Amino acid sequence: MEAECKLSIREFFSKDKYFYVPTYQRGYKWGVPVSEESKECAVSILLNDIKNAIGQDEYFIQGVTVAEENENVILIDGQQRITTFFLILLILLTDDERKDFLLKDGNSKLNYAIRHDSQKYINSLLGLMEYSEDVNKYQDTFYLQKCIDTVKSNIKEDEKETIKSFILEKVKLFYISVDKDKAPLIFNMLNGIKAFMALEELVKADLLNKSSRSMSDGKETNILSEEWEINQLRGRYAREWDRWMYFWNREDVRKFYNSGSAPMGLLIEYFFKGILEEKNNKIIYHSDKENVPAQFRIFQKNFLSDSVKAKNTFLNLRKLQKRFEDLYENPLSYNYLGMTLKCSGIDYFTILRFFLNNYKNIKEQKRYCYYSLAGVTDKEIIDNKDSIFEKIEDMVNRLNEPYVYWDQNNNEFSDGRKQDAFKQLLRLNVEEDNKLNNQQGRKFFFNAWTEKSLEHIHPKSKVYWIKDEKRVVCVNNLPCEDDKGFICRDNMIKEKTTEHSLGNLVLLYKDNNSSFSDKSFEEKKAIYFGLAEAGFKSRSLLHSISVFSKSIWNENAIKENQKDIIDRIKKDYGYEDGKWKTL
Repeated sequence: MEAECKLSIREFFSKDKYFYVPTYQRGYKWGVPVSEESKECAVSILLNDIKNAIGQDEYFIQGVTVAEENENVILIDGQQRITTFFLILLILLTDDERKDFLLKDGNSKLNYAIRHDSQKYINSLLGLMEYSEDVNKYQDTFYLQKCIDTVKSNIKEDEKETIKSFILEKVKLFYISVDKDKAPLIFNMLNGIKAFMALEELVKADLLNKSSRSMSDGKETNILSEEWEINQLRGRYAREWDRWMYFWNREDVRKFYNSGSAPMGLLIEYFFKGILEEKNNKIIYHSDKENVPAQFRIFQKNFLSDSVKAKNTFLNLRKLQKRFEDLYENPLSYNYLGMTLKCSGIDYFTILRFFLNNYKNIKEQKRYCYYSLAGVTDKEIIDNKDSIFEKIEDMVNRLNEPYVYWDQNNNEFSDGRKQDAFKQLLRLNVEEDNKLNNQQGRKFFFNAWTEKSLEHIHPKSKVYWIKDEKRVVCVNNLPCEDDKGFICRDNMIKEKTTEHSLGNLVLLYKDNNSSFSDKSFEEKKAIYFGLAEAGFKSRSLLHSISVFSKSIWNENAIKENQKDIIDRIKKDYGYEDGKWKTL
């Protein structure tokens, strides 16, 4: 189970646990300069940003993903940040305060047990032992010392109390706890956007610094007035940035956009990849995900090289952020984008590019969503290719087969055909939500897709066929001794339906499917609408409700439902007067 809460730095380091660095983590490297020309590193940029944020009610850093086990908080994601704050506090805290925040049972709370030299050096910094090696001998100890030096050189003695108080009380992180068994998988998954998670921190600091700088170019100005305006502008930008970060840190937003634990990783990544592509910029996107300084230099050179570029970058990020928010907040946009992201085979960033470019055009969003669910490519949709209609026709024909997910030509199960059924039944349920609130729509709960199941309304075990002039149960070829509640497959095939046709299928949540088993329609209906089944999530699926609201379910009901669904799909996809029309 995943759990999340918001913690201050005080609350995090007050935990009576060890912060354990697992074997799959890299060494500490936050002392690396951001460029060959600059002496700044992630530590100095963070400190500068914290200083500028003093006075704010809250200052968010990126989320920390952990797995808790006994006395350990296993750092899946956030090792570099937690180590940095550990070292900052080591400099700022008194001896008594160190015992509360940095030590547990007389040992360092930060547990680098897998990196013995790192642990020995951290222990020496805490005064727990002597360190006799040369700190320059190992990369980890070199950068740990670089961090210590950077903190000492960037914080004046008379600033310590103010900065310490702000860090402990106002600096916040989102604490995300996951199952221990999933830790290595989640680490690998997060590493896919690791560069942009780190890049976001560098971009924020440099962006706020440069976008608020004066353009006086040395001309005589009122210095006090100018500095006041700079601080006002920087504060406004910082508050706006933190609002964006709060949006991206919301659990519902992260799950919808699949943005992981990076507060704004997707925004920065899309700006870096998507916008550059759209402008036909010749900058090569670095595939080296570990090389954050190299990525930052590219971003800095092209978007943050002076105050004008920095301001324009901030304004463009603001526009992009607004589009992400508008798509998320509008129920219709949310539903069409959600279906496309989760059900189509189109590349993630290609989908985002289209929806972000058409964030106000619901008709275009719907068109793109519908076509993509039918297997149409992005290029075909954009260019309005004739192949669109061929693919839709093929999809409808597949869905109208008596065995909707059985490939009769090859006599084998077809997962592609089953996915067609899933996608269109999902779409029908989503469209029912879109009709609510005077056609303004209601956001669809897309767990119905990640936890999906197809339910046979009439049970598969209650179907017979005629074999050697005898009724034989289809599932086991045994005689049908009692035909009560049974239907005849022979009669249905004539109408291009069977118990496995789309007309006899409905979308449910997977865990609700087991409640139905091989029960009769009446029994299933009683479960579906029963007040005792308070946890029956499938009751939120409005198209599924409409099917279970039928009074009877027999061969004719299946045939009629099959026709209704196919006619509805044809109408939704623009079939009119015997031909397909562009949506």
